[in-house]
Amino acid sequence: QTTTGAVDASIVSFNGFNGQTGSVQDLAGDDGSDWIGFQQAGTGAVAVSAQEKLRETVSVKDFGAVGDGVTNDTAAFQDFSDYINSVGGGSYLIPPGEYLVGSQTFAGAFGLGYSYLGAPIITVENCTENVEIRGYGAKLKIVDDLKYGAFDPVTGAPYASTSPFFDDDYYATVGSLIRIEDNTGQVTVRGLELDGNLTNLVLGGPAGDQQIQLEAYGVICINNTAVHLEDIYSHHNGLDGVYATTPSTTGYAEQSYPVVLINVICDYNARQGLSYTGGKGLTAINCKFNNTGQGAFFANPASGVDLEGELNGYAVNGMFLNCEFANNKTAGLNGAVNFADVSFYRCSFYGTTTSYALLIYNVGTRFFDCTIGGSNAIAGTASSEADRTYFRNCNFNSAAVWQNVSTTWPAEPLVATSLGNPIFD
Repeated sequence: QTTTGAVDASIVSFNGFNGQTGSVQDLAGDDGSDWIGFQQAGTGAVAVSAQEKLRETVSVKDFGAVGDGVTNDTAAFQDFSDYINSVGGGSYLIPPGEYLVGSQTFAGAFGLGYSYLGAPIITVENCTENVEIRGYGAKLKIVDDLKYGAFDPVTGAPYASTSPFFDDDYYATVGSLIRIEDNTGQVTVRGLELDGNLTNLVLGGPAGDQQIQLEAYGVICINNTAVHLEDIYSHHNGLDGVYATTPSTTGYAEQSYPVVLINVICDYNARQGLSYTGGKGLTAINCKFNNTGQGAFFANPASGVDLEGELNGYAVNGMFLNCEFANNKTAGLNGAVNFADVSFYRCSFYGTTTSYALLIYNVGTRFFDCTIGGSNAIAGTASSEADRTYFRNCNFNSAAVWQNVSTTWPAEPLVATSLGNPIFD
């Protein structure tokens, strides 16, 4: 003991967990919790160290995130992601708070493939075990003034491009709030608000095939075995609220790679609420896909949901239950090419004076007990009876524009034997 009465931590010793001998200085170190024992109440509970117990759930705050709505927490989320991917699975926590995220690297030269490169935020990739991320009460928000669109890679100034524009040296990307890619374990994300801060992006010229179509997603899912999104509010993103795809070249014979959305709200996104561009096994329950393209800017097709098999692939076997599609710029549901066998149960579709509730181009689309309303309801381009869209017990409360649509239900069972020209028996 010193003359002032303070205890010298370096000389005070104790017997810690499992008989370890240490000092107060050891307790204050990085492994201090390893010196303390913990045993859960109840018969048969096994003694562990406090460190083992605390590490059962890993939080983004363990990596320095603040969540005060002021600090830029991008680096902490990147370290958090690196840890998840190094472990390959596990349960993770984003505590309540507002986390400002997002940063860009400026090229300063031609030849790098970007003008401003958006930083990754949460990335889950190549995990072989199940991953769960929980964040009830947590909000991730893109910071103000990120560049989006075409910008000069040397001067950094907005570039007066003309759509379509495919020179990636001029591309300024925001990035994705959550990227889920190439995982063989199921990835589950629950309870997050994802704010793309669309209003406060700095826009350049058009980039991509129409308007600005560069990476600025709430959630993007690519080539995963299974994804589960629940209680997600993804809004004001520069591209899509949620984008999901798994390469599918054989259609109905393809293995199912489930993408499940439960209580997901996609609101005021620029291009789509949900884009589903390939795969088998999409399910959406109690979801809302509203107000796409009604914010500060938009990109075509500006639909609530876009079902579109891309790159010669297919999107098949989908189901929507109790979902809402309202006030989207072009269509609540845009059924484009290479999709089939998608059913909607007790869903509501509302068009506007300038947009359709439904815009259907392909086969095997079925509606049960749905409400279709608004000034414009339905448009279709199918030319044969087998390719037409069918409705059962649906309520049409609009001045609909009807094109090649049948309200007569075909004989059961419905069996689509070919993606290109299904036959209903």
